[in-house]
Amino acid sequence: MSSVLKPSASSAGSHELPFASYAQLIRMLVPPAERISFYDAMAQSLWINDGVEEPDFRMHVELVLGRARQATSSAPAAAAAHPDDDTAFVFVVRNTHNAVVGAIGVACRNLPSGARFRSADAVERMLAPVIAILGHAWPASAKIVPLPTGAMREAGTRQAVVAATQLLPSMPVPAMLRKTLTLATELIDCAFGAVVLPGRPFTLSHCVSADESDLSINAAIDNIREHVLRWMQARNEPLVVNGTSGRTQQLPYKLLVVPVRDPAQRVVALLMLFRSNRARDFASVDTDELTQLAARVPTAALSAMLVPEVPVIASVAKLPPQPQAAAPAPPPRPQPAAKVAPTIPKAAARPAAATPRISVNEPKIIVPTAATPSLQPMDDRIRTALRLGSFDLYAQKITAMREAAPSPRFEVLLRMRDAGKLHGPPTFFAAAESSRLLPELDCWVIGELLKTLRKRAVTVRTSCLEFSVNVAGQSLATPQFAEFIVAEVCRTAIPAGLLVFEISERTALEHEDDMENLSARLRDVGCRVALDNCRSGLGTLDPLNKWPVSRVKIDGSLIRSLGSSVRAESQVRAVTQLAADRGIETVAECVESQRVQDKLLEMGIDFAQGFHLAKPQPLQTLFG
Repeated sequence: MSSVLKPSASSAGSHELPFASYAQLIRMLVPPAERISFYDAMAQSLWINDGVEEPDFRMHVELVLGRARQATSSAPAAAAAHPDDDTAFVFVVRNTHNAVVGAIGVACRNLPSGARFRSADAVERMLAPVIAILGHAWPASAKIVPLPTGAMREAGTRQAVVAATQLLPSMPVPAMLRKTLTLATELIDCAFGAVVLPGRPFTLSHCVSADESDLSINAAIDNIREHVLRWMQARNEPLVVNGTSGRTQQLPYKLLVVPVRDPAQRVVALLMLFRSNRARDFASVDTDELTQLAARVPTAALSAMLVPEVPVIASVAKLPPQPQAAAPAPPPRPQPAAKVAPTIPKAAARPAAATPRISVNEPKIIVPTAATPSLQPMDDRIRTALRLGSFDLYAQKITAMREAAPSPRFEVLLRMRDAGKLHGPPTFFAAAESSRLLPELDCWVIGELLKTLRKRAVTVRTSCLEFSVNVAGQSLATPQFAEFIVAEVCRTAIPAGLLVFEISERTALEHEDDMENLSARLRDVGCRVALDNCRSGLGTLDPLNKWPVSRVKIDGSLIRSLGSSVRAESQVRAVTQLAADRGIETVAECVESQRVQDKLLEMGIDFAQGFHLAKPQPLQTLFG
């Protein structure tokens, strides 16, 4: 990574800032600093000493800069976005006209409780000369949106108060929530909005823009749901994210969230509004309007609605997997559940030979009826879907950039059918990971894929159809998982060379021994290994010296940043060049425009994958 980066596209001026030199000076003044980063006025990262951006800290930078544009001084802010043993600070940089032009991020690790570097004021005094110098050298941002005047804020608040009169206390809580969401989304001029209830698989959404699909809306909400809930539980204030950050970087939306709290100050709901990145930033007037509407939501009634109407199902779903927990229940309630269980079709259950002997704790749950699926936690819904076979396999084409590939290539994707809807991984992946269900999901995908390919063996062999399957870190670290893959591959009539197993770069580095074992076993039977989500520049390809990696897939966040981030472009070029030197194929993920495709072609990328080239389709449609 270059030590000198140009300002991002949002910065005016063309001269370069020697960020590496400033970082060295900061480290001299603050020796415990391990991560030093620079951001422009719109919170876009310009330079990070280790090249790795932490989503929580990035969100904190955006919050601090948003506040700074409303204030008149450059007060620092200590971030609570890291573990307890970390201390992170954001220092706003202002030019000679007192305009915000950027920010410095400093993170100190593992400091003693009494260390002076744990004080934001002390660190600010140490860095005051650097901040002053940067204030003269840093080019001012050309895209800072002026804040609303006092009159504008007052007018917006009055408008929200008038709109709130449509929220009648006599309304049922669901109708009240939907009306609040509709008013907020349209009044504040957003693409879509959502109401999220903590701890419940309940999301109410309302879309205004005709450009948004249900799939993109659900993905945007699910990508940030848990992260925002944690953020709100730690801070008693609205959240404004004007720009992509953290998990939201995978969808081009700006975000405004206001919590609804009960008298005990517990978060009982979140009002979330989304705008396209091309739209104007959220400002204080928008926060005031949404706060006015949120104040009309009856928290007492909302808390009552959160109590399950069928307590037996809720209690059973939450039972830990302990034999002694089977206490006698009241006789009238369990009877319906006992009648439902035998109705599960035997054909829906996976045969024992199709899955490895992996020990996974699975509590007993009652199979939900059509009227009660949303009462179950997501992990129980995943277990139910595994038993009933309520998952579907999709495939997305991987396109050759320069010439037709000798064999069509596809990545296999997983979808879950639940409550009449088709959910992508962002909906259930976090729950599956926390409940350690990813090994079962990976086994289901591999078994179902090979079962489907066996039925189409002639077509697969003659057309040389190649399929890539993702492997989770939990699966990689699970005993017998490698042997399960080998057994399944040897049982099928499909050439093993047509199967590629993708392991993320981070997972491979965290589980080096397991990665060594799996890659060796796959090599023995003829399957190939790909390194997924690569983004660490030179460090990405170090494992290639000991693992038989035949392909690297460059992380989608870097691909989306091409054209707007010099650092992202340098990382992509570094990965591409080193892969080419070793004769390894490169694949760019998340290609969403012709501009990005042309850029990748110019950089020498071998293959590309994304919605611009091909959307995912049911696996069965590949065979007519």
